Amino acid sequence: MMGKPGKNRLHGYEVGWFTLLQRMGVASEEQLREAQARVAQAALERMAAQAKRRRPRRGRRED
Repeated sequence: MMGKPGKNRLHGYEVGWFTLLQRMGVASEEQLREAQARVAQAALERMAAQAKRRRPRRGRRED
C-alpha cells in the first residue's frame, strides 16, 4: 500500500493503476475486477474493525 489514503479513498492505490496493468497485459479485466473487489473488501473490514475499537465500552450501570 502506498501511504495513507485520503479521507474519501478506501485504499492507497493511485487512480488508473488497474487500467495500467490491463494495458500492459499483466492481467485481464476479470482478474483486475476480482482484485479490486478483494482490496475493497479488505478496506471495509479494516474500517469496521477500527470503528469497533473506537466504540465506547458500556459497563453496567449501578443504581
